[in-house]
Amino acid sequence: PGMMLWAKNAPVPLPARIAAFVSMGLGLGLVSQSVPKLQIPLEYRNGNGNISATANNEASASSPAARTADAESSKKWKVRCPFDFTDGKSKSLEGGSAITLHGVERISRHPGLWSFGLLGLGFSFLSPFAPIRIWLSMPMMVAWIGGGHTDSRHRRGMGGELSRDMDAVTSNVPFWAMLSGRQGVGAMDAFGKLLGEEVKGLNGLLALGVAASFVASRGRGRVPGGGASSSSARLMGSRFGR
Repeated sequence: PGMMLWAKNAPVPLPARIAAFVSMGLGLGLVSQSVPKLQIPLEYRNGNGNISATANNEASASSPAARTADAESSKKWKVRCPFDFTDGKSKSLEGGSAITLHGVERISRHPGLWSFGLLGLGFSFLSPFAPIRIWLSMPMMVAWIGGGHTDSRHRRGMGGELSRDMDAVTSNVPFWAMLSGRQGVGAMDAFGKLLGEEVKGLNGLLALGVAASFVASRGRGRVPGGGASSSSARLMGSRFGR
């Protein structure tokens, strides 16, 4: 039929699966960067950092064997919170005359809207029905128009605030400020700083894992009439049909 892009129960074409993974990975990635940073709850720490200067002098005067034994005894596993609440955020310096960007604020001023839109777009690529694809893509339009409308209101001091300095170095559309060089460095340097210093690694890996698992489970297709119940029905039919 003209309203279907491929057969209903057929596997999702590879280009559609790749597009779905990229869209859902970006959407879930924005969500993951907006929550506290995940960290491994166990840490192997050397306790020598808490020893006083006097104790260090005494330890240095002792024999090498004693120093080695003390160092080994001070090393231990420590349980810590699985969330790191000390991760930095964008901030204004010198009374608002300069902006230091960090993390998701470098990507978009409205990560919540765009994550919702990208997730809808990812779901749309997995559907063979053209009307459903159009319907699931609508949140992207909401993110674009809604984010621009919010920025317009905040520039006029209505319902929030968007300073000229923050407006100049950030964007509504994800990654646009980075690609256009509005953050004081080239696009490659901006992406390098984001990925190398600011991204929450475990959060991002978890988001990509969820996106990959979902696309893999939904992209294989289904055999018409498959399943245990249909197999039993076929078996009963073959027996009574003899």
